[in-house]
Amino acid sequence: MRAFKLVGAMVLVVAFSAIGVSTASAVELVLWRFLPGAKGTQFIGKSAKALFQVKGGLSFTSPESTATGEITEGEGSLGLALVSLVKTTSGGLPINSLGDASGVILVHVELHNCILEDSSLGVLLAFLPLHLEVPSTKLLMAMTGSLVGKISSGKSKTFTLAVEQKEGKQAVEKCKGDPADTLLTSIDSGAATQTGQEIKSGSLTFTTIEQETMTS
Repeated sequence: MRAFKLVGAMVLVVAFSAIGVSTASAVELVLWRFLPGAKGTQFIGKSAKALFQVKGGLSFTSPESTATGEITEGEGSLGLALVSLVKTTSGGLPINSLGDASGVILVHVELHNCILEDSSLGVLLAFLPLHLEVPSTKLLMAMTGSLVGKISSGKSKTFTLAVEQKEGKQAVEKCKGDPADTLLTSIDSGAATQTGQEIKSGSLTFTTIEQETMTS
């Protein structure tokens, strides 16, 4: 079981500046003053370009994404979000989640707080199973797994989120003390292949902030 607790927000997935602190205990102190923790707290997310890159294979992009979510357990222990990517294409062809409109991908995500190896703040995004199609070619894809992004404090109730990858490999591969988190894609029932996600200019905005942001 993971040692860190969960919090909600989107993928939106996107690039977060890390908050530097000298010790793990200091990070934990910042973490619980940094994030809203009350059950029922709602949030919205948004990002500019979102990219998915299957290692050694195809990629697909969306010019923008949005998300809505809610903290579903006390003390911010679990957050759930629905991320919506629009105008999504792969090789110039529209791609969508099964049953959805052309270019629309809907992703259900669980969000978890975590501390990164450099003791900055992170969020683990665990994807619920996602099925995709490229209608014009009949190509089918299944995506599962998780990835890690960085978060940083922003203005008022808004925080930034950064998710980075290169050639299908995430820039941040795990939370401190935990095994690697990997997003996997299977194409036409083939072998699952490592997949990276990248999001630009991502943010999370909460409706209420019950804990004060720690100041120096």
